[in-house]
Amino acid sequence: MSTSQPSVPAFTIRPTSKFVVFSYATVALLAALALFIAYRQDARREYFYVIASMAALGLFIAVKRHIQLQFTRLSFDGHGLKYQDGFVSKSTRMLNLSKIQDVRVDQGLTDRMLGIGTITLETAGESGRLVMRNIDEPQEIAHRILSLAQSSGASAGPPRA
Repeated sequence: MSTSQPSVPAFTIRPTSKFVVFSYATVALLAALALFIAYRQDARREYFYVIASMAALGLFIAVKRHIQLQFTRLSFDGHGLKYQDGFVSKSTRMLNLSKIQDVRVDQGLTDRMLGIGTITLETAGESGRLVMRNIDEPQEIAHRILSLAQSSGASAGPPRA
């Protein structure tokens, strides 16, 4: 009689998009303000150009951040964790679950209010640690990773907050 471990579904973790949404909303407000100034008869044109420039710069930053979020992920495929980061130049790290020694969650006051945090995975060997910032529901993710590590035979302790 064989004892097989239950199959854990694959999952992917990405940084939160809350900051990107906030950036897009700020850009929209700046663009609306620029349009309002453009259509006022007594408004100075310099204000329009300054605000429109700020909106354009904000849009560039928001799009850049949005693209970065799309290409940053930590995924579990049934065998181990794979961390990928980068768009033009890509970096990939494969983490053996049995080598995870510690899962840490850091949350400041603002992070706790937004429901986000930083997860740090400490591994045995040369690779050291993996830090992933701005993760939604970090405690839940840390428990999920910890349970995967423990079921694979790792000696990780409970997530530290």
